[in-house]
Amino acid sequence: MVQDLSRHKESLVALKAMRGNGAPEELEHDISQAEALVERLSQDRLCYDAQLLKVPCLYSICLFTCSVLLERRDFAMLDVFIT
Repeated sequence: MVQDLSRHKESLVALKAMRGNGAPEELEHDISQAEALVERLSQDRLCYDAQLLKVPCLYSICLFTCSVLLERRDFAMLDVFIT
């Protein structure tokens, strides 16, 4: 999980470095997707750490994230999140 997060953060930095004149129009979309993925992986990491440490504050973030995914009816992401 840590390696995936690190790799995706590096990819995001590389995508942002390509911004500027002559950049493909879809670059901003790719950057947005990469940012969302890094955010999700960061939340996953926090939840994993919270489970290990049993820190109530971080554990509540996991519960909040699950409730948001349920509210959005994003069952595919919820499945990814809890497995």
